[in-house]
Amino acid sequence: MVHVARRVLGAIVVLAIVAGATLALSSRPRLKSDRNAVERSWSAVRGGLAERYALIDKLARAGAATGGPPNPLIDEIETTYASWKALKGDAPVASAIVKANALEGLAVRLAATVKASPILNGDPAVTTALRNVTTARAPAGITALNQAVARYEHDRGGPVRRLVAGPLGFDAIPRLAVQATA
Repeated sequence: MVHVARRVLGAIVVLAIVAGATLALSSRPRLKSDRNAVERSWSAVRGGLAERYALIDKLARAGAATGGPPNPLIDEIETTYASWKALKGDAPVASAIVKANALEGLAVRLAATVKASPILNGDPAVTTALRNVTTARAPAGITALNQAVARYEHDRGGPVRRLVAGPLGFDAIPRLAVQATA
């Protein structure tokens, strides 16, 4: 009886290994194609984001130059912007999008701070910089990028495919969330 149980257990283990290998081999080409589509879409968007984030950095610098009390939000923007600028062209798209999303959120917070602060709102350099940020258009291609990310994440699939995708180097990629700062 013990021998039968061992054989059944052995057969189950072998079937699991074969199923995992089959899933890995069949998933890899699609995931690679999907990730390449995300990278192409990211390349089309990145330049426009760089211009947008330079405007946000100028707004933070204008706010810092007003002479008001130190603002940790401005320091956080300067630090995040510096890490954004330090990204190399071959940096993983996922880490670049994480930094971009952080800058987007900080920009919304800074716009709200400027509008609520009499010191910042009363400074012409700050209000001009804020207007430049709020009137700047988001770069074209963000919708295409997010659609490519959604396709990639869909193909990474459920729990079993995620177990296979991770070791193959197909990590999660977040969507880009460009915020309106107006």
